[in-house]
Amino acid sequence: EERLRAGDATVIEVNKIKMERMSIQTEVLQNHTDHRTALQSLLALNGNMPLTFEGREYPTIPTTLDFEALCDEVLGQDAELKAAEADTRAAERNLTVNRQKWLPKLEIGYRRNTGEGSKEHGFLVGGSIPLFSNRRQVRMAQAQSIGTRLQADEIRLKAEAALHSGFNELQQLGRAMSVYDQPLMTQTLELLKESVKGGELSVTDYFVEADQIYRNLQAYMELECQYQKVAATLYKNRL
Repeated sequence: EERLRAGDATVIEVNKIKMERMSIQTEVLQNHTDHRTALQSLLALNGNMPLTFEGREYPTIPTTLDFEALCDEVLGQDAELKAAEADTRAAERNLTVNRQKWLPKLEIGYRRNTGEGSKEHGFLVGGSIPLFSNRRQVRMAQAQSIGTRLQADEIRLKAEAALHSGFNELQQLGRAMSVYDQPLMTQTLELLKESVKGGELSVTDYFVEADQIYRNLQAYMELECQYQKVAATLYKNRL
C-alpha cells in the first residue's frame, strides 16, 4: 500500500498480496481448529485430565529398518492374533478330548453272587467300545478346529499385509524427505531478506520468491508428519 501511494506499485499487485494474505489467514485458522480438535480428543482419551506437552522433537526412528525383525516383533505382541491363536489351541484340545472318548471303556468291580445252595465271590471285569455314540461330536470338534485355524491364518495374513504396506510407505516417505535440503532453503530465505534490505530486491519479488520456499518447507513438514504417523503405527508396541 505504501508503494501504491508512492506510485511504485499497481492496484493489481496490492490486491494480489491481500488475497495471498487472506489465503494464509484461512490456513492459520484451520490449523488452530485442527489443533483444538486434536487436544479435545487427547483429553477424552486421558479421562479429561490435564495434559502437558513438553516434547518439541519427534522420537527417533531406527535408521536400519529390518522388515523381518519388525514383523516378528509386531506379530508376537498383536492382541487380536494372540486371541485367535488361543482359540485355535482350545479347539485343538477339545478335538483331542473328543477323540479320546472313542477309546474302550473298562469297568472293574467286585461282585458277590448268592444262588441256591452256593455263594460266590469274585471280580467283575467288563468293557464297552463306543463306535457310534461320539462320531458326531468328533466331527463338530474337527470343523471347529479347522475354522479357528483358518481364522487365525487370515488374521495373520492381514496383519502381515498391513505391516508390509506400512513398511513400504515409510521407506517411500523417507526417500521423499531426503530430496528436500532444509539448510539450503533456510539460507536462501536469509539471502532474500538481505537483498530486500540492501535494495537489490523489491518486497513484491521477495514475497514471490519466499512463497515458493515456504511451500517447499511446508511440504517437507507434511511429509515428516506423515512419516512419523506411519512409524508410530508400526512401532506402537514400543510405546
